[in-house]
Amino acid sequence: MASEKISAPFVSPQILREALAAALKDALKLVPQIVQEEIAKAVKDELMRKVYDVDDFCLAHAQSRSKYFEQKREGCGPEVMDMGSQDRISVEAAAKYRQAREAASNSKAARLARARRVELAKTAGRKSGQSPSHVSKRRHGRPPSKRRTSMEAAE
Repeated sequence: MASEKISAPFVSPQILREALAAALKDALKLVPQIVQEEIAKAVKDELMRKVYDVDDFCLAHAQSRSKYFEQKREGCGPEVMDMGSQDRISVEAAAKYRQAREAASNSKAARLARARRVELAKTAGRKSGQSPSHVSKRRHGRPPSKRRTSMEAAE
């Protein structure tokens, strides 16, 4: 049986956007009004946010608390407002932090370090594959037992 090529008709991106908008509008009719109001309130709260606490900052920047505190110790974390016993990070400080992290990751030193890590990983992979104990060189099945059997022990 010869395989037949099935080609889909071309659909312009504008038509796809309109179809998606219509589908979303229909879907929102099914969501209760209370849920819509809660979603709108959450979006508004996020847009009106002026400061982050440590947990919210970490969540917004997809990093762990331990990474945050590590960066804070090293002096490359965001600028912090000390408010009693809690640290607060302004939206502006978070933006500066992101710009600084982006600049640091795009620097020549960072690119060289990244290339060095890749090369080290390749070298480690080659050496691992050449090792006699590499998984690809194991015999299939169970290796022979080194214990003596009861009959050998009796002799």
